[in-house]
Amino acid sequence: MARRAQQLVKTRQPELRQLAGSHEPLPRHVRMDDYKVALWFEIQSNPPRLETPGDPAVDAEMAHRQYLYYGMCTMAPRTSRQVDQRLERIADRAERAGGRHLEALEFRADQTMDVYELCLPIPLDVDCREEALVCMTEAVRLSHEFAQVQYYEKIMGFLLRSDPSLGGPPLVMRNPELIWEFRATASRALQGALENGHPETWLAMSRAVSDRVAFPKDPILALAYARVAGLAAGARMSGSSGPE
Repeated sequence: MARRAQQLVKTRQPELRQLAGSHEPLPRHVRMDDYKVALWFEIQSNPPRLETPGDPAVDAEMAHRQYLYYGMCTMAPRTSRQVDQRLERIADRAERAGGRHLEALEFRADQTMDVYELCLPIPLDVDCREEALVCMTEAVRLSHEFAQVQYYEKIMGFLLRSDPSLGGPPLVMRNPELIWEFRATASRALQGALENGHPETWLAMSRAVSDRVAFPKDPILALAYARVAGLAAGARMSGSSGPE
């Protein structure tokens, strides 16, 4: 277990891990970044079962856990040679580093090994980007609150990003039809997120109407959503309920 995970346990993560494992709606004051850190710690301790989406055993929370698992594994070295190469680069930088920078490099080396071992059960011929997309889509279909908010930004990245581990092309180059499925699911996800009222939704909507992928491009509406996102963030910091 990486030292970072151990440090998280000693601070505010026990409460967040409990929230991450709950099937109840998450309180509005829980930031998605905190939720993701807590859930990733839980996955490191207890990797999700690799059931196929659509299996009755896969509920909304399990689908979202599988998404995060595969999503993090898209960035992990998949072979021992890739691990060695990454560790060699870290070691080269460590020879010239000191103080906090050296500590950060030591943590990165620990993390590299931890994530590599965590992702070992995934066969090398499996594209983790595709699996993350399928699992996130299933989480949205099952109305997972944070999946609805995160779907647009996260899945857009998987569609357009080349495989950082195995060097594969962007998913949309291999299957252009994925963009149409993405548009339909993103629209459904963000509409559901707006109904649930999470503050992060406003920023997600601002990006979506700026990109003109899932919604018509509307710069004025994008600015309005961004303004509401700022008000919601300020209200959260001041302890009030935020904009209605």
